[in-house]
Amino acid sequence: MPIYAFRCEKCDHEYEALVPRMDETAACPECGGEKVARLLTAPADYRGSGGPEVPPCGQGGCASGQCPFS
Repeated sequence: MPIYAFRCEKCDHEYEALVPRMDETAACPECGGEKVARLLTAPADYRGSGGPEVPPCGQGGCASGQCPFS
């Protein structure tokens, strides 16, 4: 289930919530308001901390089986 960021239009509180579908929203945990705006957020960094930087497919010889990152 994806995590989305919201801002309550009633109390201006910003929060994140797990919602099952993209077209659903979650009521504000501060005031219970249901009129909320979905915020744009940056995508998560899937490498974790300290992991190697992996180039996009087809870079660094990956297509020929010579990938330096495998």
